[in-house]
Amino acid sequence: MFVLLACSLVIPSVALGQTSDQKLMSSLSAIFMDYDGPMTSEYLNYENFSPGVSLGTHFYLNAPLNLSINTAFVPKVNYPGTGPREASPSLIDANALVQFKLNNGRILRERAFLAPYFSTGMGINSIRSQVGLYIPVALGMRFRITKGLSFNIESMYKQSLGSGFQHLAHTAGIVFSMPQQKKQTTPMEDDRRAIPAPMLTSKEPVMRPRMSDDADGDGITDAEDQCPNMMGLIQYAGCPQKIAEPADGASMAMQSMQEAPDFQEEPMEFELSEDNELTLTDRAAPQKPLEIDQEDLDYLSFAVQNIYFETNEDKLKDESLPILDKVAEILEKYPTAFLKVSGHTDNVGDSKNNLVLSIKRAFRVKYYLVHQKGIKLARIDSNGMGDAQPIANNTSDDGRKLNRRVEFELAQTL
Repeated sequence: MFVLLACSLVIPSVALGQTSDQKLMSSLSAIFMDYDGPMTSEYLNYENFSPGVSLGTHFYLNAPLNLSINTAFVPKVNYPGTGPREASPSLIDANALVQFKLNNGRILRERAFLAPYFSTGMGINSIRSQVGLYIPVALGMRFRITKGLSFNIESMYKQSLGSGFQHLAHTAGIVFSMPQQKKQTTPMEDDRRAIPAPMLTSKEPVMRPRMSDDADGDGITDAEDQCPNMMGLIQYAGCPQKIAEPADGASMAMQSMQEAPDFQEEPMEFELSEDNELTLTDRAAPQKPLEIDQEDLDYLSFAVQNIYFETNEDKLKDESLPILDKVAEILEKYPTAFLKVSGHTDNVGDSKNNLVLSIKRAFRVKYYLVHQKGIKLARIDSNGMGDAQPIANNTSDDGRKLNRRVEFELAQTL
């Protein structure tokens, strides 16, 4: 008897220690034992019911099956053969059941409001220091209240094996999910984890390069760096800036510049000065100030408030893509111009999180223009300002809406 009582206390506590990848729920129910019904066929004689408490743990095996472990304690049971002057004995009960569910995705949805089931397995109980075995057969119904909470009713017939008495057990109670701890990860593991990028044109997941993949340490990932083994500048797509060298190194400099990718619309030309330095020829002299049509400026102003993202994410909404397509056309119209993309947020939430979100959203716009519209990487600069530069009052919904924006600026140089 003491072994069964220990099981009734230990089994639920063991369930609390399960890992997060095990699907389990627990239950707390009132139980009513009926020894009188199977003997007299008066199954609704409530006066002879013996109340107690039941605890259960339920493990999800697959869509149609659960494994349930239940324990019960009845302090005073109306047991057959008990004389009028004899004290009512207590009962301890435990069983293990395989539960067959009808809400298995084929008959009923797994998350249906009504979840009928039937169970069978093996049980053991102790009364008057006598231990007996029985085979239980149960019918039950769960009523789904929330994702992690259900109301459960069940009736079980227990066929005794041996000299015990057949009896019924009726239960009514709640079934609830157990708290689960998230797996702890180290900062190094977080850094190594690839960040999934939104799917723009394919149903296959696209993985954004990890920021740690920067072999030359110039702040430009290898995937976007056309000189991944040489520190360079973003204006030159990650390649080094072309600088003057002494005469004895002129041939080497010229060879290096010929090998480096050309990111200018017009090739740069050099000449050797009297001081043995390489200088730009007149052909590479600064161009005229950039002149932009008013219609294009108006459209860039319009685009500021018409780039939309998923809530608290950097994923572009579909209605934003035609706007960015038009921005790409404007860039193609001015081949010598560079585009500055600035992300901004309202002041709702933590400022640091807002800054990170604004940077990611600006980068997502740049990512789309480069990888989907073919704009050269070196022509676009992206950055985020968070909530530091509002253009309206953050105290109203309309003001916050105006502050959530992505700004575009065409310039001669970045």
